[in-house]
Amino acid sequence: IYFVVCSIGALALFGYEQKHIAFLFAGIGAALFALAYTVGIKIITIPITFSEEYIFNNFLLNFFVSLSASVLILFFMTDVNRYSERTLEQKEAEAQERNKELTKLNTELDRFVYSVSHDLRSPLATISGIVNIGKYAESMDEARKYFSMIENRLKAQDFFIREIIDFYRNSRTEINREPIRLHEEVQSIVNDHSYVENLNSINYQVSISPDIEFNSDKIRLRSVLTNLIGNAVKYHDLAKAERFIRVGAERNNGHIEITVEDNGQGIGEEHLTKIFDMFYRASTD
Repeated sequence: IYFVVCSIGALALFGYEQKHIAFLFAGIGAALFALAYTVGIKIITIPITFSEEYIFNNFLLNFFVSLSASVLILFFMTDVNRYSERTLEQKEAEAQERNKELTKLNTELDRFVYSVSHDLRSPLATISGIVNIGKYAESMDEARKYFSMIENRLKAQDFFIREIIDFYRNSRTEINREPIRLHEEVQSIVNDHSYVENLNSINYQVSISPDIEFNSDKIRLRSVLTNLIGNAVKYHDLAKAERFIRVGAERNNGHIEITVEDNGQGIGEEHLTKIFDMFYRASTD
């Protein structure tokens, strides 16, 4: 009986992936069982008699040991099967989550292609139109006006191309921590937007202590602040008498909390849930 239990245990322990080893041990158990039952009896030459109590006690012992071992083996096989089912369900859930992410990425890629084609072609079309008009300029002053318009469109296109480069760099490069003096970085970004039309009518308020310095990824931080400040400049409200952009920072529980605030056109409530979607735009401007 013990050989039978051991054979079943070998099949349960090694499983299907190691079925050759499992069948080997099961075969050894079967062979030993046959050997003990046939040859083993013949080896005994001295007749031995057992009392009924001894036979009954040994029967109970063998029965309960075999039953316990069989129950443990079945429990082990059930647990393995349950673990396999859980693993399969988890992998299925992960596969569904990856499918959702792929679907989202495909949607974002379509939006990206549209955005790139629109934002790259639009300045070129404008420049082409200005060039055609500029051919008929009657004075140098009029020509300079057209050149200034072309320069502004080229700067806008250059800014958009840098945004694409920043996005690619952010998704491909490792995080590189280095010392950052926040006040200097913000002031540099503000200076980069000095060419924007009507900039003089915007009141910049930079409330950052010059001694705030920390380690972070300068390229990524600069990209985030450039987008926030750039959008605040681009979408300021010309109808308001006092237009402002406030950039502040303060220490909070071992972290630096940076805020960018403006009183521009704002974002409609219907767009707030999508502002972190890749290349989503709440305005067509």
